[in-house]
Amino acid sequence: NYVLHLLKQNLPFLADDIVSGDLPSSERQKVIDVFSENPDQSVLLVQIDAGGFGLNIQAANRVILCEPQWKPSTENQAISRAYRMGQNRNVMVYRLLTKESIDETMMKIIHKKEDIFNTYANDSAVADAFMNNDSDKEENEAVVKKKVFQIERERLEKKKEAVGVNE
Repeated sequence: NYVLHLLKQNLPFLADDIVSGDLPSSERQKVIDVFSENPDQSVLLVQIDAGGFGLNIQAANRVILCEPQWKPSTENQAISRAYRMGQNRNVMVYRLLTKESIDETMMKIIHKKEDIFNTYANDSAVADAFMNNDSDKEENEAVVKKKVFQIERERLEKKKEAVGVNE
């Protein structure tokens, strides 16, 4: 919360309060509603974990993420709060990272994890192709599953060979 409180002291046009873990969840939407209705308030500070499910911030059209999160879904959820029903403006998302800090290391690890996930997601797309292809729909389900397992087995064997793993 240190960064949020420092920003609150130095930024103009701020909402009356910070949406953080210090603010009871029952009060969070009230702060957002006041922010949305007050034309003199154009900056709302929100701790990424304090938003929670169901929080709507349609008045926001800029999202600035000040620290990377280990789970990309956490950031995606924070961004989605500004895209809720009722948003009628484009939303810009910015990420502030500190050079030569843990931010750089975290982003490298996160990108590596995303690449690994995407590799497996793309591989499983093969199964989807078999299940969704019209010509394959006529085949017996057991035959289709057998093909998918065969492709997966071959993929795993190639990965083992690439890293030099023996059974």
